Amino acid sequence: MATIQDVAKAAGVAASTVSRYLNGQLRVSPGTEARLLNAVRELGYVPNTQAKNLARRRSGVIGFVVPELGNPYFGAIADYVVEAVERRGLLVLLCSTRSQAGKEASYIDLLASGAIDGMLYLGSSAIRGGLPVVVVDEPIAGPPDVHTVVMDDYAGGYQAASYLVALGHRRIAFVSGPAELGSVQERRRGYCDALNKGGIDPDNQLSLAGHFTEQFGASALPRLLAADQPPTAAFVASDYIALGMLSAAETHGIRVPEDLSVVGFDDIRFSQYVRPRLTTIRSPVERLAQTGVELLFDRLADAEAGLRADVGAKAEAGARTEAGPRAEVAAPPAALARTEVLPVELIVRESAAPPAM
Repeated sequence: MATIQDVAKAAGVAASTVSRYLNGQLRVSPGTEARLLNAVRELGYVPNTQAKNLARRRSGVIGFVVPELGNPYFGAIADYVVEAVERRGLLVLLCSTRSQAGKEASYIDLLASGAIDGMLYLGSSAIRGGLPVVVVDEPIAGPPDVHTVVMDDYAGGYQAASYLVALGHRRIAFVSGPAELGSVQERRRGYCDALNKGGIDPDNQLSLAGHFTEQFGASALPRLLAADQPPTAAFVASDYIALGMLSAAETHGIRVPEDLSVVGFDDIRFSQYVRPRLTTIRSPVERLAQTGVELLFDRLADAEAGLRADVGAKAEAGARTEAGPRAEVAAPPAALARTEVLPVELIVRESAAPPAM
């Protein structure tokens, strides 16, 4: 197996030049670059990622905490995260908490112990600092330097409810996941604003909250039908819940959209295959995952640059100590938190229509 010394000898440069060039730390002349690339190609040289990670004090592993892989929405995010991370040469340690706070805390403690280089977090608990972390999809409380990428949940709720109001509905239920989640609250805020704009009091509408499961969606439908004035439409702030509601509608002899219009949220893959096909808000799942990975790798680069600066500062401090009195060397500033909000889109299919006269 070819070594970095073999490449250096073939290209006529020092081994350190080869290492710095391949790590993106050195620019060389076009002629030298051509010789380097040719030597790498002819010798079949493959950089030793494990050795590189060891030198950088890295594990080469990114942790990703998700609530549940059985939910197609979370599963899709996980797939895109794994793809984006592996494309950058690292591996993903996937942790499913089953939406249990105890498991969530245990996984966070495990990952923060140093088993990974950084973490992508999709959960609802507050997290502490000390590890490069990017929060994905669900805004939460955390250290001031934690990057976040979310979708525009408010806009999605507003678009969904506005569409139902425009169709002529006046009794529009709101069915969602756990009410304490920031994403659910933003979707409900958008829903309420759209109803208010249409002259409808949202406080007079039915509202149900539960788990992000098909079972909750199926159990929600009879509760809607049991109302003195059943809704003619429902904004269901999760496609997974909406699928359960559509299944229950068939069982109870409720026609969608003739008897009940349904608008979901997420546009999971199955939404276009059920009958009727689900009108929904499309979440930018792939872009959400890719942006989260990009933000995390930015954090990793910042952390590595800070480590190099710290080492340099300590070396400079040592040199000045030998030479005599010196001024204090300032530590590199902490990275400022960034929040990326991604746009959503209303996808009109066949599950919503004007109310029956």
